[in-house]
Amino acid sequence: MASRAHASNPGSVKIRALHQDRRMASSSELPTLTSPPSLLSSLYGERHRSCRLERSAMELVLSCDRAIDLIELEQLCDAVGWSRRPLRRVRRALDHSLLRVGLWRHDPRVPRLVGFGRCTGDGVLEATIWDLAVHPLYQ
Repeated sequence: MASRAHASNPGSVKIRALHQDRRMASSSELPTLTSPPSLLSSLYGERHRSCRLERSAMELVLSCDRAIDLIELEQLCDAVGWSRRPLRRVRRALDHSLLRVGLWRHDPRVPRLVGFGRCTGDGVLEATIWDLAVHPLYQ
């Protein structure tokens, strides 16, 4: 039922369109990855999407499954100029979100959180995207 909550949100329409584009694209159109899929699944969970940037060897991974480290999230918020919030309240906000998405710069030893977003809603009709942040070096 939670997946339907995103249908009324314009941002979720874009996300669904991206997923449809991904399914429709042939394997020759997708960027080549430097890391084996099994490694990515073990680090980021089954619901991840990986993409290698064209002009660099950098690989970014978007995941709904990997846990968001609060210290990394606080560093990301500092980088984008947001004021600090008490970590207990941040953890509670994450726990009560319908969807949490992280964007990591992939490194097999230490992935780095470079983007984050979360969604809240009533679980039926309405949903709102909150706290969308991308590190300035990756915008």
